[in-house]
Amino acid sequence: MAAQGDLYPPSIYDAYRKVMNLARDMNTYIQAPEIVFVGPVSHQKSAIIEAFVGHALFDVKGWSTKRPIHFKLLSNPECAQPRVTIKRDYSSKNFTTDVRVELKDLGSELQKRNSYSQVPLVVDFEFKDCWNLTLIDAPDLALSGAETKNPPPEDLQQRVEDLMHPPHRIIVSVEEACDWGKSLMLDVVKKVDQKLDRSVFIYTKLQRHLKNFTETQPLNQFFSSTCQGNGEKAFFVDLLEDAEPTFNLAKHTELTKATFELLEQLKFDRRYEAFIGIQALRKHLWDATWKIYQDNIPTVQNRLRALKSGSEQQLSQLQARLTGMDIFRLRSAASNFVMNFLQSIEKLIVGTLDGNPAQNGQTLSEEKMFAGEWYDINGEVIDSTSWDIPYHDTKIYGGQQYERLLAEFRAVAEHIEMTDIPLDDIATSAGPQKLNNVNALAWSASDLARRQSMRAFLPLIDQLVKRSIMIMQRLPDIALKMMANAKAKSRTGPSAGPVRSAALLSRTGSAFGQSQQAEFDIGVDEFPFFTHHVKDLYESFINTVAEECRDKCMDEFYCTRLIYWENTKLAAPSSKKDAGDVKDAVQGLASKIFDSIKERITRNILLKCHNFFLAPMQSPLWGEIQSKVSVLSNPVLEELFEATQTTQRLKDEEKTLQMILEKFGQQESLFQAASHAFSHPAR
Repeated sequence: MAAQGDLYPPSIYDAYRKVMNLARDMNTYIQAPEIVFVGPVSHQKSAIIEAFVGHALFDVKGWSTKRPIHFKLLSNPECAQPRVTIKRDYSSKNFTTDVRVELKDLGSELQKRNSYSQVPLVVDFEFKDCWNLTLIDAPDLALSGAETKNPPPEDLQQRVEDLMHPPHRIIVSVEEACDWGKSLMLDVVKKVDQKLDRSVFIYTKLQRHLKNFTETQPLNQFFSSTCQGNGEKAFFVDLLEDAEPTFNLAKHTELTKATFELLEQLKFDRRYEAFIGIQALRKHLWDATWKIYQDNIPTVQNRLRALKSGSEQQLSQLQARLTGMDIFRLRSAASNFVMNFLQSIEKLIVGTLDGNPAQNGQTLSEEKMFAGEWYDINGEVIDSTSWDIPYHDTKIYGGQQYERLLAEFRAVAEHIEMTDIPLDDIATSAGPQKLNNVNALAWSASDLARRQSMRAFLPLIDQLVKRSIMIMQRLPDIALKMMANAKAKSRTGPSAGPVRSAALLSRTGSAFGQSQQAEFDIGVDEFPFFTHHVKDLYESFINTVAEECRDKCMDEFYCTRLIYWENTKLAAPSSKKDAGDVKDAVQGLASKIFDSIKERITRNILLKCHNFFLAPMQSPLWGEIQSKVSVLSNPVLEELFEATQTTQRLKDEEKTLQMILEKFGQQESLFQAASHAFSHPAR
């Protein structure tokens, strides 16, 4: 500030502001140092703050701090004179807005707000010759031996300890000089900072205490014991007793000079000269805050270099992609993408945890929410919840989910029973032959069993095919997630820098030892038209295979003649004359034939679902999709990859990155110059 010119040149504050502006541009936060001043009532704690700032702040006689006051020093090059703003006081209804005050009126304005409260009062103090810094004036303590007019709150000391507790704050303890062992503040500070690593002790009214010494040895013993007991961070000062409207550095310099004259008369040890006087204290505290900022400079520099390196890597990738946006590279990339896609599909069918079953799997009830229920011969829902379906409450996908579907189909089929047959149906199915003919009865039973088996199994087959398609149609989205996760894992490592989601470049070497060549690795979201085309080919194949599988399953419904001859070994009913006996005979034989048909159809449908639906999902699927992608014409392939639009977008991104890199280069040069000027001030 005005009084800091004797400590640092004005150029250091310009360098500081440049460093902070660059840190802000790179989203790097550097916390401003904080110093909390603590001490008993009437021990000149507030005067120490004024001496540190270099301006009068508490121009009020008999001032005693009753609430925390945060003086926020803000570096502002536009403020040749201090600009003071008292922020809104949230503990009072009388001061609900920010108020800008003249420096000479600050003391009286603070007095109006100075009442016991835990809510801190914030004062912004803007000036050109300073760096950002927060000075916290803690409430004055009423310790043993300290005088006080009004009794403070019982928890006042705890409030002060809470202000000292944050480990990043520097603690400045202020009290009158006294013999070692009679200090009031040492025990208070040690409760928070036991090792005294971040504490500074200031002893005021040194001249008055020097009157107690008449010999050199006791004086030096006083300095020695006090310095050693306070971690070699003890300072002894004299301040003007009366408050003045302006801080007078010259008077304080004269006061310090008078103190040294007394010490010379007592022949003190000059080793303690660096701990005596207000200027020595001010230099120590300002240097401590300067070092905090200096220690953060490498952090900002590393951040700048990391951003620059990441941008250079992105630019390199973009330039490689621009040179590789030709039809041959695109065709190779398409083939690699399809291969990875089909490999992921195959893993899901064979079995893998890469698809994250907890997130992408389905329980049996969740599957039915999307695909529907089973229906019986009368169109009513078949309840399979009471049957022991494997993994019914487990989230699974792919081949495991399809096996569960087949197991549920088997359970549903096994629970189908033949319904009661009306006599009219029996007579109609027998044809022109008489019902008392044994062959006619067997024919009638075969025909009735055939019709009921078709009615029972047709809706089950339709539902089986529908749910099979649904299970397999879920796999592409899961496979794409697996591919994205695999790409992310392959690109993260100890030496991996920032990678854009659109950076699709991978390096592969030639099989014959030639120089490395850049090859595209298509991201799942980078070319949506091509990705959608591959999914369409997959779904078209699924629908075709499912239809073929359904046709194969329909072959299991034999004609009446085949069923009749297939079941000739079953005991034929004897000829009956009574209609009731005929009905019972045909019903019994038809039930036996129905059970035989049910067992055959169930067994063969399960086999055909494996052979004609699940098996083609492996080798035939690869050949089908790879062949259709490989025969795509050049114009179609370029359209699917949006080659023209992508090339233009990459060129635009290249220009943007080049501008960013140029800006980073300028910032790096400015930062190096500013950080050097800040780290090496010319005193």
